[in-house]
Amino acid sequence: MLPECQKKKKLLKLPHNLTYAGSSSWSPFNRNFQKYADVLVYDWTEEDCLNCLCWALTGNAADFYALLIEQNKHSPFRSLMQRLITYIFYFVVHKA
Repeated sequence: MLPECQKKKKLLKLPHNLTYAGSSSWSPFNRNFQKYADVLVYDWTEEDCLNCLCWALTGNAADFYALLIEQNKHSPFRSLMQRLITYIFYFVVHKA
């Protein structure tokens, strides 16, 4: 287990390519984000996951994330991810 200060340093250093704007395939981003959370920074808390997801989203995906958070400030990470997957399927896959 990493000391708290080292864990927080890693949180501030998301890979520059770990971003999602809402217009491309969700699967690669989701896989990479989950791997980063599970393997590289294995001690993420629920709040860490939400914060890093927020920082990784851009464009329409960030706008939708902001709406989700406004509707339910205490939404669990897994629930939020499920809503994002639904959004991505409807707006990216369904409308393509």
